[in-house]
Amino acid sequence: MFRGWGKNQGCTQKFSTGGGQLGKVQEAFQFRETILLSVSSCQNMGSVIGKTMEENFKKQQEFMEKNQEVMLDRQIQMQNQMRERQAAMMVARSRDMLNWWGAFYVTVAFFGIVGFLKTKKPVPLIPLLPFSFIVGYQYDLAYGNKMQRCREEAERVMAEEGSYIELPRGLPTVQSIDAARNQ
Repeated sequence: MFRGWGKNQGCTQKFSTGGGQLGKVQEAFQFRETILLSVSSCQNMGSVIGKTMEENFKKQQEFMEKNQEVMLDRQIQMQNQMRERQAAMMVARSRDMLNWWGAFYVTVAFFGIVGFLKTKKPVPLIPLLPFSFIVGYQYDLAYGNKMQRCREEAERVMAEEGSYIELPRGLPTVQSIDAARNQ
């Protein structure tokens, strides 16, 4: 039995060998014609398959682009949440430091006033001046609008003085990272 390409049977058709020399020659010509017809029909079918494969490729490419967009959006959201958490930790740390500086300031003020009342000289009150600035700064950082002022200044620096924030040698590239990794 020969297996050949047939037009009507899903590109497969069985051929049997018949009796006699003439039968074999006729069968060979029929086989040749069937193959030629099958090849042309399979080429047409190939273009259909090619179109289908091309459509599937485009759909897969669109899916990958959407997937990358979703992943990038998730990464941006994750980084923003991490930034917000770090900022919240910084504010909490500033408030905790204010408690410590406040307690220290009250202690220095108490002993400074006691010393002033005993000696009638202002020397024990002198440490209150620099500590007032420290406690005021810490209060502004913890409860005031210092963070807003810093954000506005950062935006101004980025807009007007970009050269101050440029990285040495510019942004890292994939090639520079790979070169450093391979060393």
